[in-house]
Amino acid sequence: MTGYGKADGTISQYTLSVEIKTLNSKFLDVFCKLPDALKPLDLEIRKRVTEKLKRGKVEVSVSISNENEMGNWCRIERDAIENYISQMKEVCKIEEKELFKIAMKLPKSVRKIQEKKELTSEVLLFTIEKVSDAIDTVTSSRKKEGKALETELRLRIENISELSNKVSQYENERVNSVREKLENLLTKNGALDGNKFEQEVLYYIEKMDITEEKVRLQNHLNYFLETLEREESMGKKLGFIAQEIGREINTLGAKSYHSDLQRIVVEMKNELEKVKEQGLNVL
Repeated sequence: MTGYGKADGTISQYTLSVEIKTLNSKFLDVFCKLPDALKPLDLEIRKRVTEKLKRGKVEVSVSISNENEMGNWCRIERDAIENYISQMKEVCKIEEKELFKIAMKLPKSVRKIQEKKELTSEVLLFTIEKVSDAIDTVTSSRKKEGKALETELRLRIENISELSNKVSQYENERVNSVREKLENLLTKNGALDGNKFEQEVLYYIEKMDITEEKVRLQNHLNYFLETLEREESMGKKLGFIAQEIGREINTLGAKSYHSDLQRIVVEMKNELEKVKEQGLNVL
């Protein structure tokens, strides 16, 4: 399930910003992008994420700055600049002053030097608080998405249930169709015998019977809705139930022997495919 959370704050002249992004994944995978000064917090941040988020690819980005800090300065790399100027003199005739301006803009001509300063425990604790705030925002956004997913899944399952109820109206037609085909076949071959005909009809009726499949399908549909309503972290379980629903629908299709029933089965498969697609987003 996707999600996004952000938390900002200021403490002791430091400005802090935390961003958390989550993408769909079967497992929990946490990646932290931290400045060197905050590297010691890596394990604690991962712990906080693991406590609240159970699945997904999670990217935690933290930035910190201090506008009043004067510990940064630049150093001109003389050797690199002289080398650039020397090479440019070989290919063009430009005043050395202009060559110097060009060389200063080329890579590695100037190196930024940053003094490393340890952050106080107060700043580190504040950082963890902001990470927790961002996680809470992610959790909130996931819950909103989860409500929308629940509505969508419930709709698809109810559609399958309604389609399943339509099957009954074609069962008598299906039996009469088989009876008629058998009668025509046996009459054509001159082998129509009353007792044998009824035995053949009974055999095919039993073979075509879909009562058990309909009952099992409805049970699976009910179980899906119950799981959706009552349980947390039910993503994998819903996936297994969807597989069982698919098996019953496939069996109904194999036993349909009726064009209208086959169309209903196709519609049920289409609804189930949407359930499976959306189910990948459920934690």
